[in-house]
Amino acid sequence: MGDPVRILSGIGRVRITDRRSIFIAEAAPVGDEDAALRHLRGIREEFPDATHHVYAYRTRLDGESRTQRHSDDGEPQGTAGLPVLDVLLRNRLDQSLVVVVRYFGGIRLGPGGLVRAYGAAATQAVDMAGIAELVPVRTYRVTISYGAAGLLLRRLEQAGYPVGTVRYGLDVDATAACLPDEAEDFLSQVRDVASGAALVERLEDRLLPVGPGGRPSFGT
Repeated sequence: MGDPVRILSGIGRVRITDRRSIFIAEAAPVGDEDAALRHLRGIREEFPDATHHVYAYRTRLDGESRTQRHSDDGEPQGTAGLPVLDVLLRNRLDQSLVVVVRYFGGIRLGPGGLVRAYGAAATQAVDMAGIAELVPVRTYRVTISYGAAGLLLRRLEQAGYPVGTVRYGLDVDATAACLPDEAEDFLSQVRDVASGAALVERLEDRLLPVGPGGRPSFGT
C-alpha cells in the first residue's frame, strides 16, 4: 500500500493569548482551492476588525498537482504564514486549511515571538481537528445470489477487503473495495465463490479511511 493521504478529520478552533495579542486559529478540511478561499472569506467576515488574517493551505485533487499557498497578511515577511504552513507540512496534510486571526494587543512580539505564536496556534487547531489517513481504492458493485452472498461477504472480510452498503432485493448487491494492486485477487475471489455467476460493476475510484490493521475501511 502506498503512502496514505492525510487530511483533517474535522474543524478545530482554538484561542490563545500572547502578551495581550489574541490569536484565534481554525483548522478545516477543504476539498480544493475554491473551498479553501470560501472558508477564508468566511473567517474574514466573522472577524472583520482583526488586525491580521494569516493563512496557509494545501490542496490536491486526485491525479492533479498540489496547490500550496500562504500569506503573512501584513505581518513581517516569514513570521506568520510560513510557520502556519510548516504545521501543515510537518503533519503531511493535504486538502487542509489553517487560518490564524490576530488582534494586536499593543505589545510587539518581535519576529521570533510571532513565529512561535502563529506556529503554536496553528498546531493546537490541527490537534483539535484531528487527522485522518485515506488510501486510494477501487470500488465495485457485486450482484450475487442469496445462496452465495453470505460466503462471499465472509471471504472478503477475511481477506481484508472492506464491504460497504449491502442491499437485498431479488439478488444481493454489495459495494466492496480493494487496493489497486489487489484488484486481480479481489475479482478472482468473487468469481471463485460465485462460480462465475456474479455480476461485477466497477464504480468510481475513491479514498477510504485507513482502518484497523492498516487496511482501508468504509467506516461506520
